[in-house]
Amino acid sequence: MIPLYWFAYAVLKIVNPFCFPLTIVGRENIPAKGAFLVASNHISNMDPPLVSYAVHRPIFHIAKKSLFNNKIFGLLLSSVGAFPIQREGSDVSAMRECLRKLKAGYPLALFPTGTRVTGEQAAAAKGGVGFLAVKGKVPVIPMKIIGTDIVMPKGAKGLQKHPVRIVIGKPLNVSASQSYEETASEILQKINSLQ
Repeated sequence: MIPLYWFAYAVLKIVNPFCFPLTIVGRENIPAKGAFLVASNHISNMDPPLVSYAVHRPIFHIAKKSLFNNKIFGLLLSSVGAFPIQREGSDVSAMRECLRKLKAGYPLALFPTGTRVTGEQAAAAKGGVGFLAVKGKVPVIPMKIIGTDIVMPKGAKGLQKHPVRIVIGKPLNVSASQSYEETASEILQKINSLQ
């Protein structure tokens, strides 16, 4: 399904004790099978591979379309389970692909804020996570990543050694009675509340 997933997992397992000693709390909340939606905060470019590592199952990601402009890098992204989305406006085809993945039984990860948010920055959740949670009819797994903004801050060319903590919350079953924006906001609040 995702050709390089377990290779990337093995590399992270070897590297993390030296570069970013990693603690994962709540891994038992990840379903052992079937589709689900992981919704995580986003504070560093390190976050997508660490979400995959924490889930310990091959998982699809959406990534901004511009990352696929370089054909070699785009192929690498596809090999670890990423597919493109146009961040500006509504990318209907990407949303349909997300729903196809979920309905086929695959887990999917995304960042409700749609971009990196660090420090005291305030950011609202995009409605897309609410749409997928409701239309996909799958559990939402909230996840909080702490410390990657220090290991690899925005604009950094290298890594700074610092502990990283990932907290995985209990699955959320969202209500279809709310708007997608309200559901997205509720999911983001749950992520932010994780310690």
